[in-house]
Amino acid sequence: MKTIVLYKSKYGHAKTYAEMIASRLEAKSYDIKDWKKAEIQKADLIIFGSGVYIGKINHIQKALRLFSDQQLVIFACGGELEDETTLARLKETNLTEPKYQDLPFFYLPGGMDLSKVKGLMKLMLSMIQSMLAKKTNRTEEEERFYQQFHQASYYVDARYIEPLVAYCQNIKKLP
Repeated sequence: MKTIVLYKSKYGHAKTYAEMIASRLEAKSYDIKDWKKAEIQKADLIIFGSGVYIGKINHIQKALRLFSDQQLVIFACGGELEDETTLARLKETNLTEPKYQDLPFFYLPGGMDLSKVKGLMKLMLSMIQSMLAKKTNRTEEEERFYQQFHQASYYVDARYIEPLVAYCQNIKKLP
């Protein structure tokens, strides 16, 4: 079974995970802007991963549209460690059509360094920071997010890809 790993990475976390996954599955990895149509069409399994920005998985709709004829596995790389609601919230927000509800979907914690954010995203995050600073009863999730304004986080670790790799290896064993 030919496998290709595609990614869209803004700060490098999704790219790092894509390269780890490709290495483990003896596959090739490509930035989605550099994918080769002829090679992708020969793939039986496409693994697509991207960063999460304000709850949205970058380029997910493009990947769903382009690779609808192939078996697809999705991973999202975000700035927080996974809690019980992260995966469900991301699926609910990004895989809204019923035909995508059963897609294999994995969350891989990446990290966040708000000092590297620029442009409109920086403006939006500054507004969120200001609102959270004024809020007296922050939820646990809001508090974690607020702390990231003051301290960068980096969670990328090969152990987080294990469930995704095991899933893909099991697919490869099927007749």
